[in-house]
Amino acid sequence: MNVDLFTISLIMVWQFGSSMVIFLAGLKQIPEELYEAARVDGYSRIRMFFSITLPLITPVLFFNLIMQMIGAFQDFTTAMVITKGGPLNQTYLYALKLYDDGFKYFKMGYASALSWVLFIIIMALTALIFKSSSLWVYYER
Repeated sequence: MNVDLFTISLIMVWQFGSSMVIFLAGLKQIPEELYEAARVDGYSRIRMFFSITLPLITPVLFFNLIMQMIGAFQDFTTAMVITKGGPLNQTYLYALKLYDDGFKYFKMGYASALSWVLFIIIMALTALIFKSSSLWVYYER
């Protein structure tokens, strides 16, 4: 396994702390009365998770999915600081190529075009996630 890629992946996992705070806030918003009613009805903990907790935190999952996807596409500093693309370009991320073309090789037009492509990819994936959200995101009414 490539050590550089593993290190970058480990650092990206380390950055999930902010997402966990958002998850915790979402979990705190679930009314305790729902769990009490489920206990009275004889629900097991697993059934309570799948019937109450998971449906009510799907908006939080939706938000975190979009934010983490955008962050992953734009990740630059980790690869730049650790390897600058690494041996054999194994950690040469898209954002690092964009930076190199713009500021190392002074091809500003090409770097600008790359940034527009990145914007279009992120917008397309975000639109796809928004389109599919009606199938899996539950909003309380």
